[in-house]
Formats: sequence, C-alpha cells, structure tokens
Amino acid sequence: MKSYNIIYKNNKFYDQHTGRRVFPKDGGNFLIAGDNEAFNEFDPLNVPHREDEILNSIQKLEKVKTIKNLDSFVVALKAQTDIFFDFSITKVKNEQEPKHYRFRIKLLEDLYLYKCTTWDEAKKPTFYECRCVVLEDIHENVNFFEEIYADSLNDAYSKTRQFYFPNQGTAGASVYVVMELSENSSLEALRDRLIEQIPWNRA
Repeated sequence: MKSYNIIYKNNKFYDQHTGRRVFPKDGGNFLIAGDNEAFNEFDPLNVPHREDEILNSIQKLEKVKTIKNLDSFVVALKAQTDIFFDFSITKVKNEQEPKHYRFRIKLLEDLYLYKCTTWDEAKKPTFYECRCVVLEDIHENVNFFEEIYADSLNDAYSKTRQFYFPNQGTAGASVYVVMELSENSSLEALRDRLIEQIPWNRA
C-alpha cells in the first residue's frame, strides 16, 4: 500500500516531501485523513444558489431592463421550465462505460431573449443570463451524480462537461443547438418562433 503526505492545491494532489504531483486513479479507493478545517462543506466550484439570489418575475424584468443598449426583449421560458441536453463521449476506459448521456436542467428564473441597438443587423437575439440547476442524469449513467448550479445555460453546459467529463476536450457548443425542450424541439427553433411570432417589448 502506498502512503503519501499530501497537500491539495489548485485541484491537484502534491507529495509534500518531493513536491511532485500524485495521480490517483479514477475509481480507486483511498483513505483520506486531515484536520477538520481542511474540509469544505460543499464544492467551492459548485456553490448552491441561495434563495435570496434567485429573482422572481418582477425582479428579473427589472434586471433585464438594465442591459446596456437594450433594444427589445421577450420572455422565452418561465421559471421551473425543464430543458434537456445530450452529451456523447469519445474517450472511454472500457467497453462497458456508457457513451451517451442526457441531462435535465430546471430554470430557476424566467429566461429572456433580447437584442441590443448596437448589434449588427444580422445578429440574432440571445438569451440573457438565468440561474438554473442541472437537476438530473436522465439515464442514470453518471456514477455519484451531483446537481450542477449555474448562472446561465452556457454555464450549465460547460460546468457539466468540466465536472463529469474533464478529459473529453473543451466545452465549445451552442446551447441553441445542443439544448431542447423535448425531442425535435431545440432552443434554436424556439428562438426562431419567438423572432417571427411574438410581439417584442421595446426598451
């Protein structure tokens, strides 16, 4: 059995005697001991939203109106709406490891679509920041699933990738393409419908 005198720094383990990194294997079993104050009560990179941080509909509308150079806006989805996204991995450790994952996000605030007067004519309206939580691994393919707390849909997608799939490359993807309300109902399709059909509020 190996034994190290470890210091945890920048999300990595270092041997205090040699100064070299220690590389625990994924899925390995370890006995970790330390002073009480050496442990956090929660992940500092995944802090749960406080209730007083979450904006109700009136508060969110007032926040949207503070966007610089705001031209027009509309509520795209109401708080408590579910959004889904899929993710497939290419680097697997063994044949039994799942390759496909599906997650459910719940909006904690109203989601607004907006555009600004300074934008190029061809630029489409975009979603405003919106607190949300990745609430579920639909197919239960993730071992030890934890909810992911995010401040926007982009944040939810990138944090989920970083949290569960850190070796699968960078988190570059458009939420309009990868996220959906249900099968065959992408956020891009929702945005296009709103642009064409819904009366917009003027700033």
